[in-house]
Amino acid sequence: MHNAISPMGSAAMFAELEAIWTRAATAWMATHFSAARSEYGQVLTMAEIPPQYQSYARLRIAQSYQAEGNTATAKAAYALIAADTACPEVHRSEAAECIREIDRQAQGLPARDAAASRTKIAPVAPAREFFVAPDGSDAHPGTAAQPFATLNKARDAVRALKANGLPAGGVAITMKRGEYPVRETLALMSEDSGTPESPIIYRSETIGASTLYGGVRLSGFTPVVDPAVLARLPEEARGHICQCDLRSLGITDYGELKVRGFGLQRTPPPTLELYCNGQPQILARWPNEGFVGIDRLVAPGNAETGEPSVIGYLGGRPERWTRAEEPWLFGYFKYLWADSSIKVGAIDTAAKTLTTAEPYDYSGGMDTGQGIIYYAYNLLEELDQPGEWYLNRETGILYFWPPVDPAAATIEIGMWAAPMLTMTGVSHVRVESLVFDLARENGLILTDCEHCLIAGCTISRFAGNGITVNGGHGNGLYGCDVHTVGRRAAEVLGGERESLTPGGHFVENCRLYNYGRIDRTYTPAIQLEGVGNRVAHNLMYDGPSSVMRIEGNDHVIEYNEVHSVVRESDDQGAIDIFLNPTYRGLIFRHNYFHDNGKTGAEHGVHGQAAIRLDDAISGVQIYGNVFVRSSNGNFGAVQMNSGRDNVIDNNIFADCHWGISGGWYPGNSVWQGIRNDDAPADFYTTPLYRSRYPAIAWMMEAPGCNFLWRNIFFNCGAERKPHGSDVDALANGVYRHTDPGFADAAGDNYTLAPDTSPITRLGFRPIPFEDIGLYADACRASWPVQTTPVAIPDWRQNVTCIRPDIRGDAEISSTWHVFAPLPPAFPPPTGEQLLGIPASLIVNGQSLTPVPVVVEDGRLDLAELLHGTAPEKEAWLYIPFTTCAGGETTLGLGADWWLQAWVDGARICDTLPDGNGAYPPTGMDHLVTLSLAPGAHLLVVRFISGSNSSQFAVAGPAAIVRLWDEEHWWTVAQGGCAATKHKTVLVGEKSRISNAGGDPT
Repeated sequence: MHNAISPMGSAAMFAELEAIWTRAATAWMATHFSAARSEYGQVLTMAEIPPQYQSYARLRIAQSYQAEGNTATAKAAYALIAADTACPEVHRSEAAECIREIDRQAQGLPARDAAASRTKIAPVAPAREFFVAPDGSDAHPGTAAQPFATLNKARDAVRALKANGLPAGGVAITMKRGEYPVRETLALMSEDSGTPESPIIYRSETIGASTLYGGVRLSGFTPVVDPAVLARLPEEARGHICQCDLRSLGITDYGELKVRGFGLQRTPPPTLELYCNGQPQILARWPNEGFVGIDRLVAPGNAETGEPSVIGYLGGRPERWTRAEEPWLFGYFKYLWADSSIKVGAIDTAAKTLTTAEPYDYSGGMDTGQGIIYYAYNLLEELDQPGEWYLNRETGILYFWPPVDPAAATIEIGMWAAPMLTMTGVSHVRVESLVFDLARENGLILTDCEHCLIAGCTISRFAGNGITVNGGHGNGLYGCDVHTVGRRAAEVLGGERESLTPGGHFVENCRLYNYGRIDRTYTPAIQLEGVGNRVAHNLMYDGPSSVMRIEGNDHVIEYNEVHSVVRESDDQGAIDIFLNPTYRGLIFRHNYFHDNGKTGAEHGVHGQAAIRLDDAISGVQIYGNVFVRSSNGNFGAVQMNSGRDNVIDNNIFADCHWGISGGWYPGNSVWQGIRNDDAPADFYTTPLYRSRYPAIAWMMEAPGCNFLWRNIFFNCGAERKPHGSDVDALANGVYRHTDPGFADAAGDNYTLAPDTSPITRLGFRPIPFEDIGLYADACRASWPVQTTPVAIPDWRQNVTCIRPDIRGDAEISSTWHVFAPLPPAFPPPTGEQLLGIPASLIVNGQSLTPVPVVVEDGRLDLAELLHGTAPEKEAWLYIPFTTCAGGETTLGLGADWWLQAWVDGARICDTLPDGNGAYPPTGMDHLVTLSLAPGAHLLVVRFISGSNSSQFAVAGPAAIVRLWDEEHWWTVAQGGCAATKHKTVLVGEKSRISNAGGDPT
């Protein structure tokens, strides 16, 4: 078989394996290691067994020798696994690590070396030093006693020094304590480079004590007395609002509000923001929190014709804004993962509509498929709570409801509208321990640099991006704090995909938080692109969307802690990757994801995950991670949209609704595009790629598979959300009623002792939980660091625990009759055509005959009949069913994405206004109970496809009960779901040993 790892095998083979795993685990628990080895040895003699099962058996044999103290034999067994390319890469890497641990213990050292995963930043002892001080002068020689005033002057002094050669040990530019107003960009070019032996360092004399400052502090706030302004203010705000005349302070550049958001802007504009005591204030808005929906979509907008977008508003609030100078809307106007800011052009209080100044121009205009939500901002009329402000750009008057006494507060705006530091073509330069603070645009930009380091710096309060590393090789961001930024905290782009040349950049031991404040989606803490870069030991939190957006190959993401992200957007993960199945070689190892996703009743359609492999992402390794409270909506903690060859091994899933959701689906638009010679950009299947990633050679062949091995599922709703894809499950442990032995699960410590069930029964490799996240270091910008995650409701609160009242005995026929494809304007069948299966339907004057389709498990993928997946392809399905007893009968339906349904000619279901509301669709999405006579009946369904698939499901009463019970095993007889307000009933438990471990049956 060509596949290095495959799920193929007979039912008899899997039954035999299951028996072997059980006997071996029993022997192991009794410390009869030789008996356990004998059982595992049988696997090695089985013919045609997939290689991962033999590899797992070999790992267990090596572990058994180690468990009984025979380290020499264990080491030899591990060495054979590590060298065998037939073994999965995760097993080979684990075996190599076990060998290193055995060798360390033989030397009397602890098994694990915590420093092994940490980059060592070598100290530098420069031979020459220039000084800069706030009270210095550029006429000075730059000594400690007579320092320069600016970094640019110090840079020029180093250039002059270089004319005679850099001294061994390098040169330091040391900034004395204080604040340095930024009046020009520090631009370093290739002539400012150091060498490996003589690096050049820009640093603070004390970490965090020297600040490059791009703002201005405001003063002169007075009460508002203008009657015209007071009349526009909310009544509750009058008496609280003060004003500041910026022009009197010499400030005349107020920036511009512009259309911005995902898919709408070329270059984000410099943006003025207001801060009080270091915290960003709120540009006056309504509602004060969250979003509101619309009454109706009047016009989606058309960029080609210039026709604006028009929405009907609910209530009467916009009627207060008719005198507003420049009202704007921020919201999600088509997809809940695509944010937009757009100006209001007109308010019609009679028609109750808002018309945009220019059409919403992303993907065909506004659309209600996922529900339009928005808030209005930049409104003096909505300045109604402490912390809100408004700037009249015509008069230069800033209005503010200060949260504290303005006379005792520090009130600032950003002024500098360019990067503070640029490095282009520079090598061997270090920037250490500086603070870059408050500006309207981006912070630091490194372009095509080599072996440069930004270490121990704080980059804060930028309206654009914090740090960008674009191109070059071997650059590092280390020990930095990057926070309160309008867009991305960091961008790291390095390496060349066509040749798979690694970039070698790294982001390590950094604290990245409060990002994506202005542009809310696709502005992660780290945008990572290219080949061969590493992100490790970081703490990343507090973001509306993803914490990392990844493109490319061979990146390693390890030892990071991620929490409180994906709090606003939908259909995304804390880690989000999409579109290109040749993005291979990605490794996620020893990361801790917790408390991620929406926090309450926020609007959502799909869900939020910890790691989302979207649109055919394949060949990813997810090993040794911990996922806690990171499964929201319809997504598991790991969500796979149509990809294959992903290995999810040796992870812990705790308190997640689903551990894993989704799987391989060949009808995805990416796979279809590849088949139709319309592959994504930079889609490589060259000999180099096939050599590096052999699975590319057969990625278009069926069946596709994903691999779930040795995972622990603790207090999860289900280890996997039901899906029709192929999954290879091996030695997973499901612990629904007992703690498998965590050090302190209630305190979120998921360390496992060596004698616990997952280790002894499953061969689970302990995760170095204590090594995850930040660590103390002389180059850390701040220490210690403590954070409080945003509380995520228990997943049981989001699901009704009372099983619906399922009635009847209807049985759905396995033979359906399908008319497809049909044009969107196809007239609905007549009443008679809804009462029986018609011989034909007339489409554009032509007769279309039905295709009989045999359907298993009530699920049908219509992609083939619709000639591919694309939005709004239409089909009509005629599905016979029978009921013996008659009376009240429950049917369930689901479709990606719209359906209408009739039984015996009567309409029973219509999802055209709101869509299905869940993905993938199941026969439990829309339940209908109707009264029927005994005998034969006919279900007729109008199906309209969504963007990503063409799946339809229908279920009778028995199937609905089965589906519900699988998803709601946690319901108990006494007391019900303690975390919910619903009364519950016993519906049966789904508690089992998964291959080799878990709760006892």
